[in-house]
Amino acid sequence: MNVVEVKRKEDLNFILANSEILITQDFNRQLEEIDTNMRCISLSEGAESLITKNDFLKFVRDYIHMIEDKICKHEITPPLAFYMWVDVMARQLRFNCISVCSDMLPFGSKIKIINNHDEIVDRFLNLTVPNNVGSTIEKASEVSDNEQDEFIVIVFCQLLK
Repeated sequence: MNVVEVKRKEDLNFILANSEILITQDFNRQLEEIDTNMRCISLSEGAESLITKNDFLKFVRDYIHMIEDKICKHEITPPLAFYMWVDVMARQLRFNCISVCSDMLPFGSKIKIINNHDEIVDRFLNLTVPNNVGSTIEKASEVSDNEQDEFIVIVFCQLLK
């Protein structure tokens, strides 16, 4: 797991330039892929005023493009799964890339897959606004159809070929 505290927009470029991706295509090494490829981004205090939503959206597109370039370069099959979510308790934007060796993403809780990464970026940026953690947790719990004992993680997932 790679944890980065972003202080300014240029830190996103640093993540792009220094991200090594492990692609094993081996179900028995999937945990190694998960650990190696996971990125956790938090914003330092005041950074939310220096980095825009468009900066993050461009970063996500560029990151996905970087992975697709690696897939083409190494002629990798089967497809890889890029997935991204917000860890509300850690106040982090998290994303990962794994070989698609099974039908399930590696979460211990229920997940809701969405096809638009904008919503995940919005959730992350709303989380970084002071005094907004409670409302983000409430919004996340609304997804569970009023089942208070159940927590559902909202995940953007895209298969990369």
